[in-house]
Amino acid sequence: MTILVPTNTTLVCQKVCLIVCFLMWCISCYLPEIHLFTDTLLLPKWYGCALFGALLAVLWCVQKLLGKDAGADAWMHFGCNVFVAISGVECLYVLTLAMMDGVPPIGALGTFDNPAGLALNLCVAMPLGAHQAWRKRNMKIVRWLYAVVCLLMAVTLCLTKSRTGMLCLMLYMIAYLYRGLLYVHISSSARRAVFVGLSLCLLTGAIYGVFQQKASSTSGRTFILQRSWELIKEHPCKGHGVNGFERKYMECQANYFKTHPASEYTMLADEVHHPLNEFVYLWVDYGVSAPLALLGSMILPAVVSFKRKDGVIKPLLLPLLGVSVFSCFSYPFHYPVAWAVVVLGVASVFRWKRRMAQFALLMAGGVTMAFVAVDASFEHKWNEAYRHSSRDLSPEVLGEYEALHGYMHRNFYFLYNYAMTAFLSHDFDRAYALVEECGQHWNGYNRELLAGDICFKRHQCVEAMNHYAMAMHMCPVRFAPLEGLYKVYDAMGDETGRSRIAQKIASQQVKVHSLAVERIRRNCP
Repeated sequence: MTILVPTNTTLVCQKVCLIVCFLMWCISCYLPEIHLFTDTLLLPKWYGCALFGALLAVLWCVQKLLGKDAGADAWMHFGCNVFVAISGVECLYVLTLAMMDGVPPIGALGTFDNPAGLALNLCVAMPLGAHQAWRKRNMKIVRWLYAVVCLLMAVTLCLTKSRTGMLCLMLYMIAYLYRGLLYVHISSSARRAVFVGLSLCLLTGAIYGVFQQKASSTSGRTFILQRSWELIKEHPCKGHGVNGFERKYMECQANYFKTHPASEYTMLADEVHHPLNEFVYLWVDYGVSAPLALLGSMILPAVVSFKRKDGVIKPLLLPLLGVSVFSCFSYPFHYPVAWAVVVLGVASVFRWKRRMAQFALLMAGGVTMAFVAVDASFEHKWNEAYRHSSRDLSPEVLGEYEALHGYMHRNFYFLYNYAMTAFLSHDFDRAYALVEECGQHWNGYNRELLAGDICFKRHQCVEAMNHYAMAMHMCPVRFAPLEGLYKVYDAMGDETGRSRIAQKIASQQVKVHSLAVERIRRNCP
């Protein structure tokens, strides 16, 4: 029996594949718009990161199973270096745009859909770059180069106007202040006093900035958390299930404004898909055990690192801190880099010496690659159907959607889009069935508004009125539900109701002036 032993050429090919995969994974975190899917910014990043992350896991497992040292320490440092380099390129791109076009009012976006995404990635990359800048093994010029890249990232982070990002930056400064004071030749009591004083100044400034900048946004977050707590109290242990927040939150918000029509939060109310706190989101969906598990996965690597002085985990500690801070004030797991940090942190705790664990990771990588291929194919077909529907609303287009329905029936974005296409094609019965199916996974302002339009076209005036009223209470500052109610009362010949809605339209305060608002006020006298 012949035993195949990997040759030097094979090992070189494996290393080249690993290098390419690391490079492509890091690039995937910052991918620009790719118009192959309906989501042109976020979904390509997810597919790229999932595909190359799974491929990395497979290649690493193959090396381990062949009896070769996979070199986790070396590959971890290499991956961190590549990620810092790609983050530096993103910063140069953002700074170039800022010099040419200025910074957008909401903050720099870069290649992301939201400043929070760019800020999160930079808050992960910055401590990795700082770790290399502090590392004595690196040459002096290399350390200075990393320091310059970190400075670029800090400037770009300020341009995002992300309050959570600035808070992370302050925490990083405190961490490195403590490290720097260790090299100062002063007494331990003086060092402690300097550290505590400067830390308090930095934290006070950061917290003041978080609560004072965009005060209305802070009030809106408080309101969302209050309503989310009401949902948690209903099922604190088991939660509301998958997509529980998306199904229940807007109804809870509508119930609040029904009983508090003159609330101070009325002008801040909008469509909400996330409570801007990952722990609260998990608690609403899956009960108290889910946020505790997430918190444990963030704390465990730090505990293990301090116990066994592990060089693999140490560079991940500050990125884990950044992800945990973002988890309190944003939605970091909307982006793949947050998952990567937490998964790597937990994975680094284990030794992965058992063959069964290596085989399990190998299988998981293979399944992930297969899933990405299948899911990307259906998402691309949906994008093609969506593009066709924008040009033509023939029965063939609805046929394209129906062919995708079996696979994508749990995707409420797809269901809503399919229902809207059926509505515009005047297939009101199909549209109504789809919007009802969509309500099993998501019940928000736009769904209620579409349901009202469909019922109105089906001459179900009472049902249409209920949907419009629900949409009105979900977002009291919107004018579209009032227009729908006006049309329903007009169709029913209810002059009293129509007059009441017309007065409300004329007197309601406008949050954002637009042509649509002017049209509604003109057409609903």
